[in-house]
Amino acid sequence: MPLGFTIMFMMFAISSSVSSIHLEYKDYTWQRLLSSPIHKISVLLGYFIAYFLLGWIQLGILLTILSIFFNVYIGNFMRILVFGSFVIGLVVSLGFMIATLSHTKKQAEVFSAIIIVGTCCMLGGLYWPLDIVPDMMKKISLAIPQTWMMSGFGEIMSGTVNHTILLLDITVLAAFTIVFMVIGLKNIRSY
Repeated sequence: MPLGFTIMFMMFAISSSVSSIHLEYKDYTWQRLLSSPIHKISVLLGYFIAYFLLGWIQLGILLTILSIFFNVYIGNFMRILVFGSFVIGLVVSLGFMIATLSHTKKQAEVFSAIIIVGTCCMLGGLYWPLDIVPDMMKKISLAIPQTWMMSGFGEIMSGTVNHTILLLDITVLAAFTIVFMVIGLKNIRSY
């Protein structure tokens, strides 16, 4: 449970931060960036790195709090570092996709809330374990990124890591990240 809420809080913070693109659009900063000789992939990469670092600061603080105050075993630091990086990359790309598909900051925040809480967290096992849901919901959860986040963190924090499961979790998260980034990149000009 605490891990699920940690992921949810991180997702809200990062997706809300990424939606600040709308404020830059309103102030014409975004248009100047895109009309400059810099390729839009470079602009996207700059934003990605900034929000990625912000995500690591937040995830690091939240995992430290889980470890110290809730006495949660975090697992191997290097595995957490690698897997957490894939999780944060996915969350940043999801936030970017939502920001480029929406027309205002408020609209992006509403879309984020619907996607993060309404579908992903409830179906992805962040609020309750997927062991208690019907089989149909378990099948649907395989299309939800948070399912793979919880699976990977669960493997690392269990102390006995099955590398096959962890590699599958990383592969699925990387695939989601690429899809979300491509959608965001394709919509960057029309935004």
